[in-house]
Amino acid sequence: MWANRMLLREKWPQFDDRRGTSKLSAGLLMYRQLDEQLLVFLVHPSGPYLRNQDLGTWSVPKGEIEPGEVVLNAACRRFTEEVGVPAFGPFIPLGPAYERSGNVVHSWAFEAGSEPAGGECNSREVDRAEWFTPEAAKLRIDPAQAWWIDEVVARVRPGR
Repeated sequence: MWANRMLLREKWPQFDDRRGTSKLSAGLLMYRQLDEQLLVFLVHPSGPYLRNQDLGTWSVPKGEIEPGEVVLNAACRRFTEEVGVPAFGPFIPLGPAYERSGNVVHSWAFEAGSEPAGGECNSREVDRAEWFTPEAAKLRIDPAQAWWIDEVVARVRPGR
């Protein structure tokens, strides 16, 4: 499915679950520039516990890495599963986030091409998705992932 799968296989490591201690996940932070304003795309997890919570609960579209799977391929696969559109690079590596649960999430950023408009999602793991300014996104995103937004702001110049 992914046209650049062979390139990804050489460039990024594969998931090795010999430790089996914490869950490893991979995700993508999509961004776009609209009228010289930088926006980032986040998803809200579904479920009764988080249904009415907003601040600190949003995330990049992400999911677990399957054993032997290339980490960036897992991020692209999970993005497509949760959002319903494929992700195309170039991808900017952002590095891992260490969540309170002990899970480690590896992430990349990419500029939107054919992006979703936001609102309802196709996945049962996500109940909505929206575009946010970096300031609003930092309030809503899981605190462990907030630094990714600063990283995108630093690397991407609006109106370039």
